[in-house]
Amino acid sequence: MQVPKTIDTIWKSFYSIHFVDNLTGWLVGESGIIIKTIDGRENWIEQTSGTNKLLNSIFFRTKTNLVVFNEAY
Repeated sequence: MQVPKTIDTIWKSFYSIHFVDNLTGWLVGESGIIIKTIDGRENWIEQTSGTNKLLNSIFFRTKTNLVVFNEAY
């Protein structure tokens, strides 16, 4: 289980943010980072992206179908 972090303890640049409701959202950015909050931005949990490339865009096709673009698109 990952320990949630506050955003000021994650030293990365972020390029896109998307919330599906008032509490649940994702940020993506440099080095393939994806982080998720389920408590309205109080705490964030890092998720595995499978890449170390810059992720610069995020959106949802549906509430559970996330699409992320990297620097190569």
